[in-house]
Amino acid sequence: MHYNDFVYHLFLHKDLDEYLIKYKKFIITNFQRLIREKILVSFNNIDYVFNYYDDFYYKFFIAKIINEENIRVEYLLKIEYNKVCDYSKDKYLYDAILSLNEDINKLKLIDLVLDKKLKSKIYMSLKNKELIKKNIKNLTHEDALSFLLSLSDEEKIEYINKGYYVPILICSLSIENFYKEFGLISDTNKLECIDKIEIPSVKFEILSEYKNLFTKEALNAYMSRIYVDTFDKNVREKIQRFLNNEAFDTIVYSNTSLNKQKDLNGLNPLIYDLNLAKNYSIGLELETSHKDYLMFLNLYRILSDWTLKNETTVTNGVEINSNIMHYNKKSLRQLLYVCNFLNDYGFKINDECSNHIHIGFDAFNSVREVKTLLELFANNENIFYMMANEKETPLRKYYASYARPISVYLENAIYLHKLSDTKDLFDFMYELNCCQEDRLVAINFSNVFSFRKNTVEFRMSNGQTKYEEILLNIVLYLKLVDTAIKHKKIDPKLFNYITDINVPEEERKSLILRLLFKDNQTLIDKFNERYETNNEINSKLQRTIHYNRQVRF
Repeated sequence: MHYNDFVYHLFLHKDLDEYLIKYKKFIITNFQRLIREKILVSFNNIDYVFNYYDDFYYKFFIAKIINEENIRVEYLLKIEYNKVCDYSKDKYLYDAILSLNEDINKLKLIDLVLDKKLKSKIYMSLKNKELIKKNIKNLTHEDALSFLLSLSDEEKIEYINKGYYVPILICSLSIENFYKEFGLISDTNKLECIDKIEIPSVKFEILSEYKNLFTKEALNAYMSRIYVDTFDKNVREKIQRFLNNEAFDTIVYSNTSLNKQKDLNGLNPLIYDLNLAKNYSIGLELETSHKDYLMFLNLYRILSDWTLKNETTVTNGVEINSNIMHYNKKSLRQLLYVCNFLNDYGFKINDECSNHIHIGFDAFNSVREVKTLLELFANNENIFYMMANEKETPLRKYYASYARPISVYLENAIYLHKLSDTKDLFDFMYELNCCQEDRLVAINFSNVFSFRKNTVEFRMSNGQTKYEEILLNIVLYLKLVDTAIKHKKIDPKLFNYITDINVPEEERKSLILRLLFKDNQTLIDKFNERYETNNEINSKLQRTIHYNRQVRF
């Protein structure tokens, strides 16, 4: 017997009693397919056909195809489901029940279904809304909420008063009823409601009226979110008047091109003459902490293209990311503006904070330039760590976790021959990244050749908001990169001497400063002072970098 022939015969409604009995084994074998067919038939003697063969699949199929609904239910109830070991029996019943038209018949069968989700869906299929209400405790949370949201405001209020999904149902009411009912619910429910209010103007009015329920920081966070989410000028003006927050207003003001330019034109940032070989691109990541961090994260931008991002490694962390900068007055004006803002409006630096400075890797053209950078840095790593922070400043507590010395990785890579003699820059950087393991090292190359950010990242510096100190860090890393790129101008004997870890560190430090800054005594003195004071402090704290093997390619 072919399956299609069998089904076709059922649709003909001819001699079905004997036909079904004859093909009982076929029914059992093809049960999974047959049960999905929309077949309804009439029998001459249904009792005879149903009881002819004692098998669950046979009996269930016979019962399910009975044309008259009441009789169909009667025979579905005769099946002993508790004796059946089939995990899909609830699904068979569910499909059979949903095919019924009468609510009363569905309710006769529903207790046979053990799966709570399927049972909930059956209740949801009832035509009589009052029957669903009567059984609402048998619905899943999702179905109960879906049903309640479909009710009229009057009916919703009835359930709100019973404590059902108060925050969600309140927010689904008409504006008129929302305001009326919101004042009647508990403070706990009011707090839960706030996040679910979608209309900015309504959310603002509620926050304004019930401001006593919130901390100042929470209120600032909510209001800033509304400000960003709405384009309604009136609502935005109301928010600014309500907050009366100078930091908020300053950011908003800075994010328009005209205002931004006015503010920047009046600044005259300090800038050192570095005689750089190239117009290097620069990027800054300044990690800070602020009690109103959520407000600033919601505003997201300052000066229109500097971003404020969440820094999860810092308590109440706000990371300020610069646009693509260059070493010129235009970019440094922006840095000075941001530093002034951070210092004026309560941004704090703690032991969790760091500053990361990116320099565009597109400045590098050869493997030799990268190797020069690495040899200069790795063989003098402690010197650079000490010079990378404001004078009299210990290395942050977690530097060894987030800015690990790179010399260890390079020493091992060279010793284990993990770096080939390739002169292809792409291949060399791939090998170098494999040795680096992750980005949490002093000089991070993991961004190199990426589409989003093709940079080398310097991660040693502690958190800092003072313009002069951040500028010195930029200068230090720029000159280190610039010197490596101009490696052909370095005397080979001097280079070998400076990168020899057996030469006293004090002597190497003096030679490095002269190599980087030539006759600029101001910069030499500043970095010398950083090194001397920081090395003394960090030596006592045992936060200095030690050299194991020479890094030489």
